[in-house]
Formats: sequence, C-alpha cells, structure tokens
Amino acid sequence: MKMAVVGCGNLATAVISKIDGVDLHTYTPSFTRAEELARLKSGKAYRDLKDLPKVDYLVLGMKPQQFEEFAFGFKDQLDKETIVISLLAGTSVKTIRKHLGSKRIVRVMSNTPALVGEGLHALYFDNVENTETVEGFFKTSGKTIVVGSEEKIDAITCFSGSGPAYVFELARVLTNELEGRGFSQEEAEAVIKQTILGSSILMSKSESSPLELRSQVTSKNGVTEKVLGSIEADGFEALWKKAILAGDQRINELKG
Repeated sequence: MKMAVVGCGNLATAVISKIDGVDLHTYTPSFTRAEELARLKSGKAYRDLKDLPKVDYLVLGMKPQQFEEFAFGFKDQLDKETIVISLLAGTSVKTIRKHLGSKRIVRVMSNTPALVGEGLHALYFDNVENTETVEGFFKTSGKTIVVGSEEKIDAITCFSGSGPAYVFELARVLTNELEGRGFSQEEAEAVIKQTILGSSILMSKSESSPLELRSQVTSKNGVTEKVLGSIEADGFEALWKKAILAGDQRINELKG
C-alpha cells in the first residue's frame, strides 16, 4: 500500500508515525518536516510536489487555508481512485471534491494525544468501501468513532480536536499558580501533570459520570466546594459555551 502525506505538521505526524505497513511518501514546501516524518517511517520525502508518485491513499495534513493552493497544483496528477484522507478542519467533502476531483474521501478529526497512542479520531466516509482499512490506520494511535454525517465532524472539532489545548491551558494556569506559592517549576509541573493524568484515568475507568465524580471530591462546606462555587459564580459554564461558539464561527469561516 502506498500512502502520500502532504503537510507534515504536528497532527499529521502524530497520526502517521503510528501507522505501519505502508510505503510512505511525504511532502511539505519547506521539506524539513516531510524529511523528518519520512526518516521516522523509512519513507521518502520530496522537494517538488510534482514528483509524488501515484498512491492508494493521500493524507491532507496542511493548514486548511493552504488546501486550495495545493489542490490547484496537484489536481491533474491525482489518480481519482485514490482515497483522500483529510485531517483539515472546516474543509468539506464538497470542497475537496470540487478542487481535487476526488471520488473517494474520508474526513477525519483527530487530536495530538495520538502521539502517545491515546488519540481520538472521528471518521466520516464518503463513497469509500474499504472503511476497515482506513479505520485501522487510526486505531494504531488511539480510539476511533465513525460518524454518519459530515456535520458531526464539524460539531466535534471544538471538543476533541481542540480539547487537548484546553487541558494544557488549565495545566499552565495551575502550574504557574503553584509556582507562585513557593514550589519550583519542576515540582509544580509534576504535581499538576499527575493530578490531571490520575483524574483522566479515573474518569475513563469509572462508570460514574463526570458530575458524580466531581461530587465525590466535593465535601459540603469544604475547600473544593468553595473553589468550584467561585468559578461557577464567575459564569464558568457560560464562558465555555461562548468560547465553543467562537470556535464554531471559525469553522464556518473556513468552510466559506
């Protein structure tokens, strides 16, 4: 099986680095990231887009804003039977088919925990028969869900796709606060990383809902209740709803 990856940024590298058993070909305009991924997987990197060979699978890993320019220069050399796997946010099947002429398309919303085999990949298939093979590519780096409508790929983007950044930002804030209380950076990072890791594992293994798990930590009139009460008083839930809507707006802008 031959696979080409165009755009080898963090997300594409996270996903592709876990896939075995493919003859890999990579391209980025700067060549550097393409060379790094190709070397990692014993593949071949290309300096010129026109030199990419015919492949069974083409993975789109560039920024969404770069897609049309890429498609303009690549459309004529694409085998229309090639399965196009798009990691691009806000780039619809209709847009991909219009600019690339592709017959068979998979839209995927992945996330960077794929780097450690703990990613979440939502897949939508359009005119693709061997769905098990494609899903298998992504199972190597995490869990997969197959959605029945393209709208769900857009809907999940601000949650699973962007979600790791929210966790990392929370970790940053808490780490800085702990440092301000006399802990070293190393100590503070260790405390917060383990707290988030342990909580995530507990949540994933528990049959209790997040609300129930929160209640188990929150004693009446205790410290945790006071902290959560202060956050809620500042409109925590409304803040997140507003933030997610801002993300949805950006997706719609990318979709045009």
